[in-house]
Amino acid sequence: RQNNNQMAPGNKIDISENTLRNRGRVLDILLLDRTSKRNIIWATDSYVEKYGKDYAPKKPIKREQVTGVNGKLIQPRAAKSKEEQRYRTKDKAEVFTPLKIVKEMNMAINWAGKNWPTSKDNWEDYISELRLEITCGEAPFVVGRYNPTANTGAVIEPHNRVGFLDNKLQEVGKYVRSKKDWLKYAEIALKSSYGYEWQGDNLLIARENIVQTVDDFYKDFCTNKLKLKSKRGLTDKQLEYFAEIVSWNIWQMDGIKYV
Repeated sequence: RQNNNQMAPGNKIDISENTLRNRGRVLDILLLDRTSKRNIIWATDSYVEKYGKDYAPKKPIKREQVTGVNGKLIQPRAAKSKEEQRYRTKDKAEVFTPLKIVKEMNMAINWAGKNWPTSKDNWEDYISELRLEITCGEAPFVVGRYNPTANTGAVIEPHNRVGFLDNKLQEVGKYVRSKKDWLKYAEIALKSSYGYEWQGDNLLIARENIVQTVDDFYKDFCTNKLKLKSKRGLTDKQLEYFAEIVSWNIWQMDGIKYV
């Protein structure tokens, strides 16, 4: 087929791999496959025709393939061409859920459990509850940084996000009163949040979204709860630590073939 991975115009929701490349070892960590001790593989034929055999489905994703002049190669679904979106729907049954439905489903799980709504007595139990998004794509059920079905370019404010890790981090920000405690409980929330995806480009975006979400919420906490003037986020070392957790908890798997 023709190459269909051209970026739709006006995209503003992508996370730049070039930016992550400059944050210590964060990008290298997010590319790791913990089961094989190599990098995650492409697991899609969307790139091989235009870019060559090194982009074949079974080949590992290398940092030089997605940074530098290739920094915009991997794009969120909403920023891909309509042709590519249709192909992925037909070939991989890839259909992303609107945020309204994501919110309703996550809230239904929250209300069905014993720890929602939270209080000062049970919020720690809530943030440590295990949650898993199967075939997670870009992980909108985990974190909702943007609308996965529309290329509007709008990044959603942390307090309005609807993923299950978003919900947990919102509760963390509500009850803690120091950076130290925020980091402690954000780690607990992240360690109990899971997802798997087969296509390597989606998986990398999912991991990037989750790491960026932790940073977003930390900056929001420091600015709005602690009233700090500086909007500086996590340090490179802190971001690396959270990336390590994400590289284990958001993994590459074919849920049909169990591999």
